Amino acid sequence: MTKRIQNAMRMQSKARIRYSRLMTDSSPELSRRALLAALGSSSLLAATKADSAAAAAELPISTRELWGWVRAQQVLDPGITFLDTAAIGPGLRGPLGTEYRHQEQFNSDVEAYQREVLQPSAVGNLMKRLGTLFGCAADELTITQGATEALGLVAQGLQLTTGDEVVFTAHAHNSAIYPWLLQAQRRGVVVKQVALPIPLQGTEQVLGAIAGAVTERTRIIVMSHIQHTDGAVLPVGDVCNFARQRSILTLIDGAQAAGSLEISVADLKCDFYAASLHKWLNAPHGLGVLYVRRELLGALSAVSVDSNLGWNVINRFGQASIDNETQRSAWPATMAKFGCNLRFLGPKLKALEATLDFRDQLGADRIQARIRELAIYARLRMQPMRDFDLLTPAAPGLWAGILAFKPKTGSPQEWTQRLRRSNRITIGAITMPASVTAPEFSALRASFHIYNSHDDVERLIRALQ
Repeated sequence: MTKRIQNAMRMQSKARIRYSRLMTDSSPELSRRALLAALGSSSLLAATKADSAAAAAELPISTRELWGWVRAQQVLDPGITFLDTAAIGPGLRGPLGTEYRHQEQFNSDVEAYQREVLQPSAVGNLMKRLGTLFGCAADELTITQGATEALGLVAQGLQLTTGDEVVFTAHAHNSAIYPWLLQAQRRGVVVKQVALPIPLQGTEQVLGAIAGAVTERTRIIVMSHIQHTDGAVLPVGDVCNFARQRSILTLIDGAQAAGSLEISVADLKCDFYAASLHKWLNAPHGLGVLYVRRELLGALSAVSVDSNLGWNVINRFGQASIDNETQRSAWPATMAKFGCNLRFLGPKLKALEATLDFRDQLGADRIQARIRELAIYARLRMQPMRDFDLLTPAAPGLWAGILAFKPKTGSPQEWTQRLRRSNRITIGAITMPASVTAPEFSALRASFHIYNSHDDVERLIRALQ
């Protein structure tokens, strides 16, 4: 056994001891107090109180069996260590089977299927479940084809004019940035970018930077709930409260938060919230949601319109609704206005129901605790490694399931290619070009979800070493 391997094994052993003792020896990078605050006082693996006795009885009892069972529910190549949920999550076997069966029914009799699956009671029940997930009323949500469409609907639907300002953070996703750059080109909207420190040290840095960019012409603030670049959880509630006091709208990109954090858009006091369902929720690929605060539904124009429902007026002939509009008119309000393309998504919506069933059975508290557990363990293992700089904040409340780190040699793209080719490990490579307000950003991004394990973390560490 070489000295290098012996040293690596000693480091691994020390990390496991520190982890099991919740870091009883103080660490300058992630202290015991910070760790306890991040985890909470309850057991990491305690089931949520909302779990029914029947559902709990169906789950494996031991920790190892439970997470092994969870991994078996995902469609994953067993030979690949997948640590890139932040890009896209693997589907669940049960919901994928549900989607296939409903695709067969859909193709067998399209008209009958649409009439049955998209009836108001079925759509209403699904939206109520999503309302519970996002902490809002069912009539304030609509299904979209990913967070990209949801973010674009707001940018295209708001009637901003020449000189109106849009403020967004420098690490906003391209799907959040480019719709507003298009409005800058078409309407003369002014787009302003705000740089944030990396790694972020405290929430006051975010609010201070955004407040400094706001003027009397600012109409909307666009920001991520969790940044896809460095994994920082931003204080969106503080920013939304600041904005509302000044009659400024807020649009939150929750693509990385939905499924990894508890979300209540009512508590956040945001005006619009866009999210992917195919990342941390592992729902069918191509599904997302858009929350529109009820009072703003009339102010947001529909982009795709095939009936008077989208125009919010009586149809152009002054006649009563035609037959194929009757069903939609009884849907929850936001869904009815923006959901003209959902008639083809019935099988995915049934698979989404099955995905929510799986989440309810496992328990949101347990899922979020497992994500934090693995992210903490990965940070502990990486802290002694001097060939990489950790970029994800360490302070409690400023991180979730993403760990970003910058290699001191080689580009992130070179590293991901080598890890995939030589070790069959999948992580993300993130590059943000320099702008007027922010320097270039490049990093490796590992994201940890419930189908991952401590062994997955160890495989990554060994490969990086």
